[in-house]
Amino acid sequence: MLTTAPTSKVVTRESALPKCAQKRIAQLRALVDDFEAVRTNLQKRANSTMPDELLEREEVNKRIIANNANLSYAKGLLNSVDQWLKASGALHHVVPTQLKEAPPVMVGTEDIGRIENIRKEIKRIKTDSLDIARAPLPFKMIEAELKIIVNKWASEGEPRVEVDQAKGHVNARWGAAVPASYKIMAWLHPDVMLEKLVSQARTQADARGTPMSPDQKAEALEALNERLQRFELEEVALIDLLIERGEPGIQHRLDVSPAALLGVREPKGIMRSALVA
Repeated sequence: MLTTAPTSKVVTRESALPKCAQKRIAQLRALVDDFEAVRTNLQKRANSTMPDELLEREEVNKRIIANNANLSYAKGLLNSVDQWLKASGALHHVVPTQLKEAPPVMVGTEDIGRIENIRKEIKRIKTDSLDIARAPLPFKMIEAELKIIVNKWASEGEPRVEVDQAKGHVNARWGAAVPASYKIMAWLHPDVMLEKLVSQARTQADARGTPMSPDQKAEALEALNERLQRFELEEVALIDLLIERGEPGIQHRLDVSPAALLGVREPKGIMRSALVA
């Protein structure tokens, strides 16, 4: 179970991030630099290897391939963090993220299983979020919006009648320019136009899923976003502990939330792009 401290301030720059987040960014940059240096050295060795040293050259090439994979992974994490920092506005952070109960000193299969379960739950949350984002609008809302549109057109298509009682002059005009024909039609036959538009909307309506208003969607997605952040923060904390204990084959997902990786939380009202991508 994950616990966090209360929201304390607004983060707007990398330098204003919590120390744990700044440390993570520095570690990622140092990791990329290390892999870059190793790649340069290995490439020099590969180029300097004599033709008769085939076994050594083969070993160097294997190390180059493995190092390139590590470099690509580290760059992927760092790039996602950099993009997140550039795209983020004011961010409330909640730190530190800690486990109420630390995993046992000896890494067991239950720890790996917990990470797998968290990842399944994250995938489920993203699927649910897509379903909500694609849910159809209530048809009454569509009708109401179309009625507002038709009324607006009708108002813009209505001519102005001018009667000069003294001179006996009567005139009707639209002003400086004649409005578009569909606006005049909306003024002449608003009910007919609305009926036609509603009929057209019915043919496009998606019957799949439960209809939801934009406010209902936003509320549901916000709740899912809260759950997603909690799970990802716990996932990152668990993986960090297992990596520290030397568990082989454990690493962070490339698509993990940069905020979770840095140990910060995004404020309510900010919709995660990954949630509905």
